[in-house]
Amino acid sequence: MSLKGVFVTGTDTGVGKTVTSALLVSALNQAKLHSGAQAKYFKPVQTGLDSDTETLKGLTKCECLEPIYKFRDPISPNRAAALAHEIIDLRKIKEAVAGQDFLVIEGAGGIMVPLNRHDKIRELIRILDIPLIVVASTQLGTINHTLLTIECAKSRGLKILGVVLVGDEDPGLKEVLVEQGDVPVIAEIPNFEVSPSSIKEQAPKVFNHETLSQISGKAMSLLERDQKVLWHPYTQHGLQDSLLVAKTAKGAWITLEDDTKILDGISSWWVNLHGHSQPLLSRTLFEQAEKLEHTLFAGFTHQPAVELAELLIAAVSPYTRLEKVFFSDNGSTAVEVALKMAFQYHLLRNNKSKTKFLALHGAYHGDTFGAMAVGEPTGFHNVFRPLLPQVDFVRPGRLKELEECVEKNKGQYAAFIFEPLVQGAGGMVMYEREYLIEAQKICRANDILMICDEIFTGFYRTGKAFAFEHAGIDPDFVCLSKGITGGYLPLAATLTTQNIFETFLSQETSKAFLHGHSYTANPLACAVAVASWGLLNTVETQGRIQSIVSYTEQMVSRFKNEKLFSNPRALGTIGAVNLNFDFNYMSGASSWFKRKAIEKGVLLRPLGPVLYAVPPYCVTPQEIEKIYNVIYELAEEYLRTLP
Repeated sequence: MSLKGVFVTGTDTGVGKTVTSALLVSALNQAKLHSGAQAKYFKPVQTGLDSDTETLKGLTKCECLEPIYKFRDPISPNRAAALAHEIIDLRKIKEAVAGQDFLVIEGAGGIMVPLNRHDKIRELIRILDIPLIVVASTQLGTINHTLLTIECAKSRGLKILGVVLVGDEDPGLKEVLVEQGDVPVIAEIPNFEVSPSSIKEQAPKVFNHETLSQISGKAMSLLERDQKVLWHPYTQHGLQDSLLVAKTAKGAWITLEDDTKILDGISSWWVNLHGHSQPLLSRTLFEQAEKLEHTLFAGFTHQPAVELAELLIAAVSPYTRLEKVFFSDNGSTAVEVALKMAFQYHLLRNNKSKTKFLALHGAYHGDTFGAMAVGEPTGFHNVFRPLLPQVDFVRPGRLKELEECVEKNKGQYAAFIFEPLVQGAGGMVMYEREYLIEAQKICRANDILMICDEIFTGFYRTGKAFAFEHAGIDPDFVCLSKGITGGYLPLAATLTTQNIFETFLSQETSKAFLHGHSYTANPLACAVAVASWGLLNTVETQGRIQSIVSYTEQMVSRFKNEKLFSNPRALGTIGAVNLNFDFNYMSGASSWFKRKAIEKGVLLRPLGPVLYAVPPYCVTPQEIEKIYNVIYELAEEYLRTLP
């Protein structure tokens, strides 16, 4: 069994190792982190007549192991041992600590102090296989001594828990040591009169509970800390499998806490465009943060917001009459903005009968109340249905249904909201562009505004900048979010026409669109969005997008005429296929597919029996092939689990 404990070393003799050890033992025992077992003190090699072990007993009343080696002369251990005709044997020290619950072990002098002809203190720490704490004085010269000690320990692969500073405060010293040594300062011990009572009083102040947890090995894992304080989205915590701890991400890959790499097959919920940690976007974020991180957007403006609005308007102007941009925080609020604008627009024009909305079955537009109202009526928003405004639903692609619904409720609809060509969360349901072309004619004839939800489909997901371009329609609103910042920061935009904007113009404040968010048009998000848009429209990125489109079509075509699958489909970079098994979004099968995909190194998130891929634009053909191979393999594997 490995030893439990911590080794206290110093940058030199006389820097405060014994006081640090006394405070640490006292703090550990007061915190009672060891299920009743007391932390003990051990100084294996004692030189000189003054006994640190006896000092600790007097200060803390803790149990102390007796030194293995005691030498009369107050000099380095190897010299003292030679004068006593002895040789310090590291194996004897290791044998002496076997089976102990938790030890605070104090070394002699610094990490390079010799114990015998071949071994120094650092070799003792290594053979004991416990982490170390470096005690340093705040006096002049400590930076050099401390950094040398840290460097020496790291070169031997020793684990350093942190540095303890002893003495009068030296402003800025802690920051320098942390920056230069890449090791935390875990405690600062001021000068005080050392006595049993002061040790007991100071101990919990110097070593707080979190630090003691880390030192003692009783620290909660990140997953345990998560479970204590977090409530995750779309999660039944009574069924939740173990969470994945993301450590870093680069390109199309997410690296977990244990260094496992996962291919991000869904662009982290469809937000990531260029790949994780994209250098240009990271640099843009840093540079903007140094200039202007945020200001309220009521009564203020700034360059990133204006520039982004200009870019978005220019992007849609060849196809639409959209000329105004209203910024918000996320896709759901972008939809709320459009719904509220549409409703108030008709009121301001004295069309008081237009109080209903028209939407598509299978739709998902967000989780705020207005967005829920226009989402699939039998979905997981059903519990809130009694609180939602009235909405009528028609099936996508069924033009006759749309015509009949509008005729039956003539003059009642404020707007028709739709996801153009692909209903994402509804199961990657795809329908023909001709439906939208004809729907626009019906809406125009009946003074029904068109709200185009491009939150998922925007920014080249369908191969074009915006999905409505495939149909050549001219919506009254376009809602954008998700990929707008390349996956870096929350941001949303609702684009609308000059006519709708001017309808709200008045000398009466009550007729304004009184809606807003604290982080509206956040400069950081807007600046990154501008950079992302520029990156999207480079020749290199456009080439990669077209390559993904081509490979996606090839991969999806493999599922045709396969008994396991039905309705293989692709549009742009989106590929999807239905499994011919009977299960839904809420079933355990979805969790099974997610877990098994992770085991195969790919992040997938099935929509019920629909398996799909929406990769970032940095993926290679080989990575695309891996994603679809995993989809195929999982379907075969799941079939074998069925009775």
